[in-house]
Amino acid sequence: MDRKADECGADAEVPLPCFSTFDHGAGLREVSIIKGIEEYLGYHHLAEPLTAFRREVAGAGLLRNPSIWMQVVRDIEEVLATFDAGDQKAFRDAWQRLVPEERQTAPVGRNIELRLQAYFATHSMRRALQEGREPEPHEMQALDRFRDFLSECGKDEVSADEALMPLFALPFVQRPHAHPDVREVFSDSWLQHLRKDVEAELRLQQPPIPLLYDIVEQPPTDDGKRPWQAVEAKQIEFSEYLYHIVHCCCIQHHDATWLFHALHPFFDPVKPGLNAQKPHLKVDRSTGSCER
Repeated sequence: MDRKADECGADAEVPLPCFSTFDHGAGLREVSIIKGIEEYLGYHHLAEPLTAFRREVAGAGLLRNPSIWMQVVRDIEEVLATFDAGDQKAFRDAWQRLVPEERQTAPVGRNIELRLQAYFATHSMRRALQEGREPEPHEMQALDRFRDFLSECGKDEVSADEALMPLFALPFVQRPHAHPDVREVFSDSWLQHLRKDVEAELRLQQPPIPLLYDIVEQPPTDDGKRPWQAVEAKQIEFSEYLYHIVHCCCIQHHDATWLFHALHPFFDPVKPGLNAQKPHLKVDRSTGSCER
């Protein structure tokens, strides 16, 4: 691959990203896909597409930055955090940015919108009830804004949903949290149902994951770990071992030959790489001393 890539005018290799990042961008899976495409283009001597592909990859920062998919995931987490905190303004700004207008104006969008308005209108009351006390008058003022919302939006097909009917009575009854017709709005089950629908609506905005990612991702090993997790465990194990043998070589033995013999099994041409067995060493972790 390297020879043919060079024949196609390939640029210098970009350093691989840290192995601790495993997402759809700036991770090992991303590198595997990019290198596979480069190898395919180079194998068929498609010089111009290869050059253009590498230029676009560099411009998009795929080897450095998380992808659009990961950014959407982070956005969803942030929106749900504002929902849980009852921060209506921050939630509204993010919701308007992430959910298309046509989705918001659809029946399902208006259904969620009505429930969201009721949730934020009762958030302070809900918090007071969780603290075991009766809501104060100032904590019920948001119900007035909810009443205005109902008068402005009018009634449409959403109002025909029997499950939503209690919401239209919510700002007009005394002590709604105790009223048998509307107190369900203050229940944990009602809240969790709304949160689940909000999260599902947000996740609809995630771009579909390309098939290439599933092709590259191998099935889990017998212990349930993904291949990259096994590699990471080996790298950590090797780094810890390397620290101790270098410490012994430099401080205890002062002998580079001893270091060579200690590392040789890791680079044995018969069993190369991290799967090789470590040489038998006795390491005292408290003192850092070791011997073969």
